[in-house]
Amino acid sequence: MQSIRQSNELAPQVLESRLEKSQLLNQLIQVYTHNIIDTAHKARSGMVIWKDAKTKLEHGKTRALDFWAQLERTANNEQEIEQIQATKPLFSESIKAIETLQQHVADESAYSLGNFVDLNLYTSLDPLLISLDKIVLLEKEIASQEIEQNSNQLEFQNLIFIIIIFIVVIVVIIFGLSIFRSIEKPLSHLLETMTQIEI
Repeated sequence: MQSIRQSNELAPQVLESRLEKSQLLNQLIQVYTHNIIDTAHKARSGMVIWKDAKTKLEHGKTRALDFWAQLERTANNEQEIEQIQATKPLFSESIKAIETLQQHVADESAYSLGNFVDLNLYTSLDPLLISLDKIVLLEKEIASQEIEQNSNQLEFQNLIFIIIIFIVVIVVIIFGLSIFRSIEKPLSHLLETMTQIEI
């Protein structure tokens, strides 16, 4: 009974764990698309002042490093660990690209920044973003597998529980019949004796 309760409690935990990782991955992707790429384009076109661009890029880099560290720390599935390890060099390249971007922003040169954005930024970040999307899909796949596995285990435990209840009912019926027969024989004998005495 306790294992059934544990299985029922485990299903939401599995879903919550995978959902948290998917959210973490989406936040990391958002850091690149909003904090890094968006800021680079705005700084290039003069829609944001250099000082604000520096701040946003530094904030984005810090958040990217934090999210990546959390992702590595919470990886607990073999496929997930393999995919994250395969993505690690791409992440390192993206950090180098952010640092180069920060240098161009620090130089306050729209021309050099524009060249970097046009020629190097996307070639450095796109492979990482594609790999992060693959990890998001992997997380969804792992969650589905774990939920299905948990569901199968729960069904199996329910079947065992039903079989145990059926066996207990049969034993109780047999025990009841045995008690009834053990009482019925002396009572029948007593009734027969009483009937003979009356006659």
